[in-house]
Amino acid sequence: MPKNELIETHVGYIVGEPRAYMYSEEKRWIKTMKRWLEDFPNEVILKVQNDYGMEVEFPIEWFGVNYPAKKRQKSDLKSQK
Repeated sequence: MPKNELIETHVGYIVGEPRAYMYSEEKRWIKTMKRWLEDFPNEVILKVQNDYGMEVEFPIEWFGVNYPAKKRQKSDLKSQK
């Protein structure tokens, strides 16, 4: 894919539905989704796979957002002693 093209990845779900979805054109996420399909064939459903990308559905329980831990200042550490 030429470097000037946008490469899309998105994950989402509908509140109350039991499944979430992920679509990606990034090689790293496509590789991950393929591994999910192999490791969890009863839980992951392939929706689309073409020259551009791949989309799968997976259990909503897998959905999560990771965020960085709060960085502590040296003054915060001194006040805990």
